[in-house]
Amino acid sequence: MHIIRALLVLLMAIAQVGAAFAPQILGWSRTIGSTARLYESPLVPAGYAFAIWGVLYLGCLFFALWQLLSPRRREPEVATVGWLAFGAFTANTIWAVHQPLLGPGPLSFAVLQVILLFTCLAAAFSRAIEDLSIGDRVAIAPLFGLAGWLVVASPGGFSLVLKTLNVGPLFGSLMTESLVILLVWLIPATIVAFFARSIVFLAAIIWGLAAVVMANEGTGETLFLQTIYIAGGLVSVATVVGLFASRRFSSTVSP
Repeated sequence: MHIIRALLVLLMAIAQVGAAFAPQILGWSRTIGSTARLYESPLVPAGYAFAIWGVLYLGCLFFALWQLLSPRRREPEVATVGWLAFGAFTANTIWAVHQPLLGPGPLSFAVLQVILLFTCLAAAFSRAIEDLSIGDRVAIAPLFGLAGWLVVASPGGFSLVLKTLNVGPLFGSLMTESLVILLVWLIPATIVAFFARSIVFLAAIIWGLAAVVMANEGTGETLFLQTIYIAGGLVSVATVVGLFASRRFSSTVSP
């Protein structure tokens, strides 16, 4: 059963890469990026930000190989993380096909949140694996990176849903709508960052926020840009506090 699980994880790690490149390979008229750019939103990062998918895909493949080849693959905690990652990779494969074909509508956003849920659970359950070596930590790190990227992609995805439904702009202007979405998003993002206590998770979020800043440079929307800076600062502080609190707790309960 452990080999079957590991092979399934590897299969879907490869499948999500294939699905991402399907538009170019099969000659579809739209890609994931071009579909998103059809709808204007200040919360969509600059195009270069999506290069992070290359790193994430490679990381997911490394994680899948770790599941297959690691002598720890029979441990229950490792198996749980593997099954959750399998769910995330499967949902991501579905999303990568759905987005360019049908656009960033409510269903696309719902699938994105399913990927986020499975990824966050996989990252969270990885904390239960004891005595992680450096290699183990490197293998699991992509889960935190994927979770961070999906967290920062969610407000942009939600704003695109409003666009596809022809709702708004809410609160009178597109920029005000985006500002409110960003402020609401900041609450769960900060909480998740605290419990994730992962530099990799934080790096993915900062990467996305920096790309949102780049996409809005020269617009003169000072308040929006300042809010993004504040958001990055708060998420960073939450991560550092989470790291400090976890280490202090560990030293307290240790015999």
